[in-house]
Amino acid sequence: MLVKLDLNTNDLETLLRQARGFHPEMDDAREKQRLTEALDQLADALEMAMGQSQL
Repeated sequence: MLVKLDLNTNDLETLLRQARGFHPEMDDAREKQRLTEALDQLADALEMAMGQSQL
């Protein structure tokens, strides 16, 4: 799935910090794992976008 975001630098950095720092607390281990993986993928994509925008 491709998602396009139009974020300013401050918003992007804030979203990245939240994605990297969030630790879900839920009883369903599978759901917790899915959310953790999704946030990691989001953070990776944000970091990649930051690197590309600095070229």
